[in-house]
Amino acid sequence: MLSGIVLAISARSGSSKTSGEKTPWLGIALGVITALGQALGSLAARPAMASGVEPFTAMAVRSGIAALFFLLLMLVPLPALKPAARIEKRSLGFAVGSAFFGVGLGMSLLMAALAHGTIGIVSTLSSMTPVVILPMIWTRTGLVPAPRAWVGAALAVVGTALISL
Repeated sequence: MLSGIVLAISARSGSSKTSGEKTPWLGIALGVITALGQALGSLAARPAMASGVEPFTAMAVRSGIAALFFLLLMLVPLPALKPAARIEKRSLGFAVGSAFFGVGLGMSLLMAALAHGTIGIVSTLSSMTPVVILPMIWTRTGLVPAPRAWVGAALAVVGTALISL
């Protein structure tokens, strides 16, 4: 979830570096925070899942904590972090679909995988979400992500393949 916000903020703050543009430190910082949160969440979830917690319950607790961080993020006085004044019906439909599939179904499956799988493999595969988001951003917005985003995605795929082997 946070990955999408990081990508959106990076895009709004000028993530594609051309001559004269600055490095998007806000997007980079939020990306690092996102990765740290994902790693800590996976590490904290593993013992809970091993003790027999229901995956849906674990997903609800983890998503509730993420929602709290979203609300706290809105308190930061940066214009890029403020929500849009008006939300279109199509965008609302995408948000509801994303909440169902990404959070509801995806996180429940992730919790179930953590209950029965190796935490390193599960975490590595779940961290591929931002890579999958790149083509979706391109399709949804019509804006091609920056070449460095594609290079990073390719490195992530290669790294995941090497770890999986």
